[in-house]
Amino acid sequence: MTKDFRLTGLLAACFLLAGCPWDSDSTGGAPAADTTPPTAPGALAATTVSDSGIDLAWTPADDDTGVGGYLIERCQGPACSSYVQIASLPGTATSYSDTGLKGSARYRYRVRATDQAGNLGSPADATGQTGPLQPGLKAMVSGGVDRAYYLDLPADYDADEAPKPLIIAYHGTGGSHQAWFDYYRLRDTVDGGAILVYPDALPNGAGTKQWDFARDFQMFEDLLAQLPANVTFDANRIFLTGHSSGGGLSHEIGCRYGNRIRAIAPVAGGLTTSTCVGSVAVLQVQGQKDSLVPVDIARLARRFWVLYNGFAVSTAQPGAVAPCTSSVPLGLVSDYPVEWCLHQEGDGVTAHAWPTFANEAIWSFFQGLTALPPRDAAPDGGGNAKALGTADTTLSFTLVFPGGIATPLKGAAVLYEVGTRQPIDGAPLAFLNLNFAPSASAGDERSYQIPIQYPDNVTFPGEYTLDIAIYVEGGSFPIPASGVDQTALIDVSLTDRSTPVVVPVPLTLEPVQTTF
Repeated sequence: MTKDFRLTGLLAACFLLAGCPWDSDSTGGAPAADTTPPTAPGALAATTVSDSGIDLAWTPADDDTGVGGYLIERCQGPACSSYVQIASLPGTATSYSDTGLKGSARYRYRVRATDQAGNLGSPADATGQTGPLQPGLKAMVSGGVDRAYYLDLPADYDADEAPKPLIIAYHGTGGSHQAWFDYYRLRDTVDGGAILVYPDALPNGAGTKQWDFARDFQMFEDLLAQLPANVTFDANRIFLTGHSSGGGLSHEIGCRYGNRIRAIAPVAGGLTTSTCVGSVAVLQVQGQKDSLVPVDIARLARRFWVLYNGFAVSTAQPGAVAPCTSSVPLGLVSDYPVEWCLHQEGDGVTAHAWPTFANEAIWSFFQGLTALPPRDAAPDGGGNAKALGTADTTLSFTLVFPGGIATPLKGAAVLYEVGTRQPIDGAPLAFLNLNFAPSASAGDERSYQIPIQYPDNVTFPGEYTLDIAIYVEGGSFPIPASGVDQTALIDVSLTDRSTPVVVPVPLTLEPVQTTF
C-alpha cells in the first residue's frame, strides 16, 4: 500500500512539473506543448508590377506540425525600420499582391510563418520599388461626381527623397489644365522645384467650364485627402494660385481653408467671403486697367488680407519682385506676409491677362516662405474682427420669382456703374451681401431686409445700379451661369453709409445674360 501511494504521488508531481522522462502516449496523458516555430519562408522576392503595385512570392516554410498562416509586414523608404502588418494569409499561400502604393517609392517587406500553436517564425526580407509615378491626367470622384486633374511632376521626383512643395493651380473661366502648358507656363519658372496639380472645372448650366464654390471646395478637400496616398509632398508647403475665376477660387480656398495651406497667389481675382480661418501668406497680382475684374474689387481683397494678417493698409515696402510691394514693415519679418503686385500691362480685357512677371513673382514668393504646420488661429494682431467690423445698414426689396425656374439656392446684392443693363459685362464695382437665403420657390413673391456693408470704393452721395442675383440649382457661384441663374437690376441713389436702402417697387427676376 505504501509503495502504491508513493508511485501515485510521483506521477502527479511529474505531470504538474512537465518533467516526466517517459512518453505521454505510454502513460495516457496530454501531448507535449508545441514550442517549435516554423522556419522562415524561402526565396522571398518583391517584383515591380506597376507604379502602384509590387508582387511578393516565396517558397513554403517548414513546421513540424504544419504552417498555419503567413503575416505580411511593410515599411516605406530605403532605411525604414517601423514595419506595419498589411495582410494575414492562410498557410497554403505563397504569394501576395500589394497595391495602392506610391509610385517611384521603395518598400521593404517581411513575411513570417505561424503554426497552429501560434509560434511565430523568423522573417524573410525583401525590398521592392514601384515603377515611376507617371504624370498626366488623373481621374477622381468628388461628391459623387467624376472629376479630373493633371499631375505635373518634376523630372527628378522620388517618393523617398525630401518632399517638395505642392502647388495647386486653377485655370480661368472656359479653360482647362492644358492652359497651364500653353498659356500660363508656371512650370517653366518652377523648373522642378515643386509638384504641380491642375484641377479641371466642370461645365456650368450654360455649358461653360466654370468654378463652383460648393463642388470645388469639396474637390479641394478630396484632393488633400487622396493625394498623399499617391504622391509624396511637403504638407507644410501647400500653395495655391489661379487666374481670373481661378484666382477668385484661390482667394476663397485661402480664406476657408487657411488652416490647411501655407500661402495663396491669386491673379486677377476677387475675394467674396468675409469670414476666414487659419493663417496664410498672400501675394495678389492685379492689372490697373483690368476691365473684367476692376482694380477696386482687387483692392478690397488686398485690404482684407492686409488687416486680417495684422498689418497696416498704408505700409508698402519692396516685395518679391517689381512691381510687388509688401505690407510687412521695414525691419520686421513675418511668416504671413501680404504682397500687392499692381501692374500697368494691357488695357481693358488685355489688362486681365496673365502678366509677364507673374510666374517669377509667385515662385519667388512661395520659395521665400519657411515650411510651417498649418494653424487654426489668424496671424498675430489680425483676424476677422480687425478686417471687417460690422454691417453699415440694411437693404430692403421685394423679388418676384418667375414660374419654372430651378430651385433658388442663395442670393447676392452687388453694385455696378449706374445705367448697367443686360447683358452684364465684367465684375461688379462692389459687393454688399454675398450670401442671403432666398427661401423661395418658382412663382413666389418675397420681401427681404438684409444687412449690407459698403467697401471703401463706394462714394456718397452716389448713383449706382443695384443687382440682386439669385443663384439656382444647376447654375454656378459666384459667377452666374448665363441663361440659368437669375438677376434683377435697378438704379439706386445712395445718400450716405448709414441710411437704409429701400427699393420702392417689386423686382421681377429674369435669366442673367453675360458677355463673358
